[in-house]
Amino acid sequence: MINKKIINIEINDAYIKILFLKKHKKSVSVEKTIIKPMNSPNEYINNKILDNVELYKSEIVKTIKTELGDKNKGYKEIYYNMQNEDILIRNISILNVKNKKDIKSMIEFEITQYIPINIKNYIMEYKILNSNGSNINLKLILVPIIMANLCYEISDMLNMKPKKLSVNFDILQKIIDLDLIEDICENAVFIEDKGNEFILSLAKNRIIDESYILHKSPNSYESVLNLTKDFDTVYYYGIEDEVIIKNIETLKNFKKLELKEAVISKDENDKMHNLEYINGIGMII
Repeated sequence: MINKKIINIEINDAYIKILFLKKHKKSVSVEKTIIKPMNSPNEYINNKILDNVELYKSEIVKTIKTELGDKNKGYKEIYYNMQNEDILIRNISILNVKNKKDIKSMIEFEITQYIPINIKNYIMEYKILNSNGSNINLKLILVPIIMANLCYEISDMLNMKPKKLSVNFDILQKIIDLDLIEDICENAVFIEDKGNEFILSLAKNRIIDESYILHKSPNSYESVLNLTKDFDTVYYYGIEDEVIIKNIETLKNFKKLELKEAVISKDENDKMHNLEYINGIGMII
């Protein structure tokens, strides 16, 4: 099987991470990582500083083109992942309608009752968690259209195919579903370190039930203690930060997340597991 070369761009509020990945069957190697300090694009978008939005896109494109040179080195597809406060994730319950085509209209009615947003400004995705006789319980994901368009525009400027846009917790769910986590527990907490903040995801029976973005602070660590007390294990991944590790390593069964089948390495002869690559690997495995 021919190696497939893929670019993964992770958009955070404080930086952009660009991974140059190579996939062969079920193994993935990391050829290069570039991290650029950059503010969230939505900071510019919300303030309508359009020149800065153009600069934001141009900086990313310039960085990738400089790395690839004239021939693209075989890279033709781009994957994107992000999860920040502008992406809304909610667990909601709606009436169990007979016609599944009515689900989206029911969601729109329900969500706009308690969140003051214009639903037309978002791309809506949902996953049904379970249902009973009268209700459907689902997880709702709302991604600002303008952020999705940003990804398409970057791809177009690079003349590459935008393959997929994923939310971080959804990548984690895929990794769980593929049974790629070493020694996974049925009920577990996952903490993804993102530098200035972290994502806390709570999984029950291997299904991520809740996902939060928290800023690093004593109050956040206290919230983690309260939210995780009934779970078996806490898994940690992302950017390794000794400060957050010291605050959470006292939790019951704290361990760094390890993938058991995917090969994460900068060199195929030097198989090196790195917590920072898990989202990129999860996107394309």
